[in-house]
Amino acid sequence: VPKLKAMLSDITRATGVELNFGEGVVCELYENEEYDFTIDITPDSAKVQYTKGNICDAMSVIMQMCIVEDGKLYLPCCHIDDKADLEHRGLMVDLARTWHPFEYLLSYVDLCRYYRASVLHLHFMDSESFTLPLECFPKLPSPDRHYTREQIDYLVQYAHDRQIEIMPEIETPGHSWQFIARYPEIFGTAGILGFEECVFE
Repeated sequence: VPKLKAMLSDITRATGVELNFGEGVVCELYENEEYDFTIDITPDSAKVQYTKGNICDAMSVIMQMCIVEDGKLYLPCCHIDDKADLEHRGLMVDLARTWHPFEYLLSYVDLCRYYRASVLHLHFMDSESFTLPLECFPKLPSPDRHYTREQIDYLVQYAHDRQIEIMPEIETPGHSWQFIARYPEIFGTAGILGFEECVFE
């Protein structure tokens, strides 16, 4: 179960305590994103019984309840049956006006997952810079201010494993200065951007 493994890895990174899960884990996704789980504690062990629904949200709740003392992980006995009120719960980050190192993008996915946001909205281009890789117009990505194709692929997979949707924002012709500055012979005149055929790859 890739999503569960990703969440257990996130809990380990956050707490420093290595976690494992047993067999028979069933992961189902519900349209209303409900989830249901029970934590039973005995003197010798702790058991998390996951019943149904959104495994990522359930694991995020468990992560928030974790207490670490002397290298051990403590959880309260509880039963939680919950669901999100709204389908779109998002975080928006402007990557064009202010450059963000790639590692920050992964941390924003982690932030969305921890607080159970469902969408990470990334503003990739503006008059200040064009931050996406673009094979059809190689001069368009701003020097030292753009991501590679491999980084974007990794980001999408990283978010998918944590059930976060990446919403890319590429706005034209409102923010077209990078097009005009890099390719004045192709795009528009007097600040007017004219597209005939442009394929973003």
